[in-house]
Amino acid sequence: MSSSAPARNLLGTLSRIFVVVLIAAGLGLAVPGLSQAAPAAGPQASIAAAPTIFGVLPDAGPIAGGTEFYLFGTDLTGTTSVTFGGVPATNIVVNDDEYLTGNTPAHAVGAVDVVVTTPGGSATDTGGFTYQAAPVVTGVAPPTGSYLGGQDVTITGTGLSDATDVTFGGVESPTVFWVGDSLVARTPPHAAGLVDVAVTTPGGTGTLANSFTYIATPSAPRSVTATGGNGRATVSWLAPASTGGSPITKYTVSSAPEGRTCVVGGAALTCAVPGLTNGRAYTFTVTATNALGTSPRSAASAPVTPATVPGPVRGVRVVSSPGPGETTVSWLAPAANGGAPVSGNRIRVSLPNNPSVYGPWVAIGGNTRAITGLTRGANYRVQIAAGNRVGYGPVTTFAFKQPNVPGPIRAPRVASFPDAGRAVIAWTWPVSDGGATVTSYLVRVSRPNQPTVFGPWMSTPRVQMTLAGLTLGANYRVEIVAVNSQGGSTPVGFGFRQPNTPSAIQSPRITSYPSPGAAAAVWQRPVSDGGAPILRYLVRISEPNSSTVFGPWRTAGSNSWTFTGLTKGASYKAQVIAVNSQGNSPLTTFGFRQATTPSAIPSARITAFPAPGQAIVAWVRPASDGGSRVTGYMVRVSRPNSTSEFGPWIRTTATSKVLAGLRKGAVYRVQMAANNSQGTSPLGTLSFTQQK
Repeated sequence: MSSSAPARNLLGTLSRIFVVVLIAAGLGLAVPGLSQAAPAAGPQASIAAAPTIFGVLPDAGPIAGGTEFYLFGTDLTGTTSVTFGGVPATNIVVNDDEYLTGNTPAHAVGAVDVVVTTPGGSATDTGGFTYQAAPVVTGVAPPTGSYLGGQDVTITGTGLSDATDVTFGGVESPTVFWVGDSLVARTPPHAAGLVDVAVTTPGGTGTLANSFTYIATPSAPRSVTATGGNGRATVSWLAPASTGGSPITKYTVSSAPEGRTCVVGGAALTCAVPGLTNGRAYTFTVTATNALGTSPRSAASAPVTPATVPGPVRGVRVVSSPGPGETTVSWLAPAANGGAPVSGNRIRVSLPNNPSVYGPWVAIGGNTRAITGLTRGANYRVQIAAGNRVGYGPVTTFAFKQPNVPGPIRAPRVASFPDAGRAVIAWTWPVSDGGATVTSYLVRVSRPNQPTVFGPWMSTPRVQMTLAGLTLGANYRVEIVAVNSQGGSTPVGFGFRQPNTPSAIQSPRITSYPSPGAAAAVWQRPVSDGGAPILRYLVRISEPNSSTVFGPWRTAGSNSWTFTGLTKGASYKAQVIAVNSQGNSPLTTFGFRQATTPSAIPSARITAFPAPGQAIVAWVRPASDGGSRVTGYMVRVSRPNSTSEFGPWIRTTATSKVLAGLRKGAVYRVQMAANNSQGTSPLGTLSFTQQK
C-alpha cells in the first residue's frame, strides 16, 4: 500500500532506531550488525552495566495490548522486566545483549514510558510507545463505483490519521492518501455487490459494514422478437438476467441494416422502430443502460421484412448484340421487392422506329432477354416491369438503337516489304463501327498479275497483316472488310507491285591506295533498286594473284569500301552485290593490281656549289610510282669523308635539295628515296667532293 500520513508512525520509529544505532556506533557501544574491537582484557571485578534503550518497534499499538514489539539497546542480558506505562509486558525473550522481544500489555489511550530493568539497573524510553483506540469509520463517499475499481473514495470517521491499510470487501486499496483532513482510498477491482469498508491503524481496524456498492453494467436483454409493419417494426424483449447492481434507466433498440433506433425508459419492454424500408429484411438488437454504462447487445431477432409492392427495375442496358438483328438486354432487380420475393418480369418491344407502338407483353423468369428479328440500324423502345404475389410494379422504359454493319475501312496501303516475297499491309479503322465494336478484319489477295482472281478470305484482329509467298515483281490487288457482330462492311480494295531484287551495281573501281596494303574501292548504285530501298552492299576480295579463291563477304553501308591487308604489287578480283528486302542483285566482279613502292631514283647528280659549304643535289623522278602517286622524297648526307655515318633524313617534295654546312674539300656520300602511300623506294646513292 502506498501512503503518506498513514505511514508516519512506521517511518518515525525506523528513523529513531537508525539514529540510535548511529549514536551507539559513535560511542563504541555494541550494536547489532556492527563490529568493534574487543576491550583489552585485564584483571578487574565483573560489575553489571546499567542498560540503555535505543528505541521500540513498533512505537504504537492498540489499547488491548498483545502487539509484538522489538526493544533495541545495550546491556539487555538478564532483563528482569519490561513495563509499558508501569504495566509489565509479557513473553519477554532476550535475544542477545542488544535487543529483546515481547508483547505489549493492555493500557489506556496515550503515550507511555517504556522501562527495561536488568541486574545493572533500569533504563527509560520516555513516551516511547503510544496506545491508540481503534478507528471508527462513519462515512464513504461516493457510496458506489465500478467493479473495475480505480475510483477515489473519501472515508470519514475518527482515529483515521495513522491509517496503514484500507480494504473494500477484504481487498486492499492500491493507493491511500490524504487530501486536507480527509482520508482518500482508491477502490480495487471487485465483483459487483455491497461490501464492507475497513480502515486499519496501529490502534486496530474500524469497519463500516455494507457501506460501498460495486456496480457493473447490466447483462444483455433476452428473447428479442420483432413484428413487421408498413415501414416500421414493433420489437419486444425480456429484461436482463442481471441489472449489474443498479436500476436500468433505459433500453435502446437498433436495426440492422441502416441502424434505425428507438429508446424507451427502464420500465418498458417494447418499442416501435420507424423509418424502415419496405421490402428490406431487418434484424433488431437491444441494449440496457444503468448508472455505470450500457450492456452488451442482445442476440439479434429473427429477420422481419416490412411489406409493399415491388419497385421499378433498374439499370436496363444492352448487354450485347451477338448476331445480325439480335440484341440482348439485361436489368437489375428492383431496389425493394415490396416485402414479397419478385416472382418474375414482363417485357415488350416497340416496332422499328415507332416508339409508341408496342408488341405484346411477354412474361419471363430472369433478368435477361434476347430480342431477335430486329432491323439493323433501327431505333427501338423496351418496357419492363417486375412482379410479385401482389402484382407488377412500375414500368421502366429503355431506348436503344440496333447496331449496323461498320463503315468501310480507310487508307489501305503497303506499310513495308520486310523480306523476300512478303508485304506488310495496313489500314485505318472505319469512321463508324455501326454501333457494335469491330471485332476483326477480313483480307484477301489476288493471284499474281490477276487482279480479279482472289485467294480465300483471311481474318485478323489488327489493322495490319503480313502477306507472304508473293512473287517478286508481280502485281497484286487486295480487298479488306471490317467485321462486327452485325456483319461485314463494304470491301475496300487497292493494288501494289511486289518489289524485285536490285539490278547490278555500276562502275566499280579503285580510287586510291590510302595506306600500305590498302585499296579504296567505289561504285555507283544499281540503275534499279527493284522497288525496295537498297539496304546494304556485300563486298569480298580474292586471295593475292587468284581469280577463283575469295575471302568472306563483308557488309558495306554505303557505295564504297577500303580493302586492307593486301600484298603490294599482287593482282586481285573484287566482287560487289547490292541487297534490298527482296534479295541480292547480280554479282559484279572487277580486278585491280595492288600498288607497290616506287622504283629507285635515277640520275642523281650535284648541279652546283652556290656558296661556300653548300652543294645542290638534283635527281630525276622514279621510272615507276608503283601504282600510287609519289608524295615526296627523302635525302640525307654522310659525315665528312665517311661512307657509313649519315645525318638525319631531310624531306622535300621537289626533285632537288640544297645541302649546307659542308666542309671544303671533304668527300660526301648522298642517299635519296621516293615515297608513296605504300612505302619508300630503294635508295639512290652518289658521292662528291665539296668544292674548295
